[in-house]
Parts: sequence; C-alpha cells; structure tokens
Amino acid sequence: QDTKITKPAEPASAGAPATIPATMSAPPATARVAVPLLVEALQKQLGGNEAERQQAMAQLATLGRKALPMLRSLVRADDPEIARRARYLLGQAALTPGPELPASVNAELKAYASAAPDQKPAVRAKIAAARDTPPTMVLDLLAGGDGGWQLREVFSQRRAAFYQAAVLAGDLPTAERIGRRAGQ
Repeated sequence: QDTKITKPAEPASAGAPATIPATMSAPPATARVAVPLLVEALQKQLGGNEAERQQAMAQLATLGRKALPMLRSLVRADDPEIARRARYLLGQAALTPGPELPASVNAELKAYASAAPDQKPAVRAKIAAARDTPPTMVLDLLAGGDGGWQLREVFSQRRAAFYQAAVLAGDLPTAERIGRRAGQ
C-alpha cells in the first residue's frame, strides 16, 4: 500500500489536540520503503510552526525503532530546532523494545518503562552496561541528551569495547560515531 504525503494539517484550535491526517498515518510493517518517506515528510514539519512540530513529534514517536536511522541523520540537520527535536526523539526511540534486540535488553527496556522518574537514569546506565547491549543503542541514548552522568560513565568505561565490536561487525558508521563521541 502506498502512503500519500499531503500538505500538513492546519493547526488545531487552542486547547484542542492536533489531528493527524489519515494520509500521514504510519505505514504498515510491510511498507518498509514508506517509513523513510514518512520520516522525510515529518522532517519538513519539524521545521514548521509549533502545531506542525508537535504533530511531527507525535508521529515520529509512534514509529519507534523504525525511525532510528532517519533520526540519526536528522541530528546533524542544519536547522537547530530540527536537530534538537531529533536528538530527543532518538533517545526515546532507543528506549523502545524491538525484536532485533537481545531478550535481556528488551527486559531491561520494559523495566525502564515502568521505573519511577528518579530511577530512570540508573536504569539507562544499567541497560548501557549490559554485555549484550548494541553500541548503537548506547550512542542513541547519549545523543538523546538525558542520559545523565551514569550513562556517560558507562560509555567512557566501555568505549574501547564498543568501538572494537562495531569494527568487528563491519559497522564503520557506528565506529565513527563512537570515535566522534570520544572526542567530545
């Protein structure tokens, strides 16, 4: 099924929730090609007025892990507002369980979802410290900006192991991200 991208919805009236046009709904899982197109359309909305930005944020949040590759590229957007919102969404999407993640990581992500707000930084650090947590996930959590000192400490301690794992897996973009992050 093709997904049409239409003009963004008019801003909702004050106090009313923004509506998402039917043509902007998330595509079915079988339409993998449509996800990047949807994210690209939503990127344009992220740079729009406040109502459009809120609508795009909600849509991107519903895509979860499917939006990770596009959010990683949006973090480097020229528009600082788009980059800031993409960093936030990247951190949130990284905390979403997914079938590609090890069961132990998914279990920790479920624990994170139910953790009290004051416990969330410690749970994020525990997720990052887990042996089978993918390096890309840790980088995404760090990019999200709310990792806290515990997460930065785990990354600092495991940076060499993350880099080596990325290189051995042939994931050179992740290895580059780790190297850039180490230089910050």
